Amino acid sequence: MTSSRPPTADSHIAEWLAQAHPVPPRAHSEWASHGVALLPLGARFDAIRVPARRIHAAVGTDEDATVTESLSAWLGGPIVRDVRTGSGRYYVLIAVHASWKGAEERLGRGVYLAVPRVGEQVSPVTYWSVRPQRRGRLCDPAHLAALLSAAEPPETLAAVNEIKVVAGSGPVHPADELYRIHTAHLYNCVPCRTEGDCAEGARMRRAVRAARYAVGAPPGPEVQVEG
Repeated sequence: MTSSRPPTADSHIAEWLAQAHPVPPRAHSEWASHGVALLPLGARFDAIRVPARRIHAAVGTDEDATVTESLSAWLGGPIVRDVRTGSGRYYVLIAVHASWKGAEERLGRGVYLAVPRVGEQVSPVTYWSVRPQRRGRLCDPAHLAALLSAAEPPETLAAVNEIKVVAGSGPVHPADELYRIHTAHLYNCVPCRTEGDCAEGARMRRAVRAARYAVGAPPGPEVQVEG
């Protein structure tokens, strides 16, 4: 009597990604042969293409491990790193119907993206900067916009901070948008109100701290919702 090994989390994620391909088995074949598969965008997800220098400026380093940690805290979803040209690019995977109004190009229907296999890295030039954690979980474009605001030149940030003032609270830092998102989450999340941070709430809290650190802002108050 033989028993089959239960599917792993990675296999579930890989199957979900493969479903973006018109012929899913072909995606699995490409991963097995080359370590990457060309998947069409606009079906399961889109991608925002961000130059590496923008990401590195926002997080304050180009050291891979630190960049990965920061992006994971900020965005909480899968990000592909491609280093075939210059300093390379990051491809932030977002939902097809998610709104994006930033300057960075959004790639969608009609574009194929080289997506690394889930699991052990094979390609030295195309790999996960942030690995997918579960099927269907993608990055939040609002969090990406907040992150990239930290990559603006200091003089631009100064000008923005002079203009955007909240009565009685002084200048608004670029991280304040993420702070607002975190606060809204806390008001709507029962576990966060009654049991302490849920996984999403904890991730957002870390992202707010990282955002303020990136722009040299003070840590800011801890958010807690009563009742």
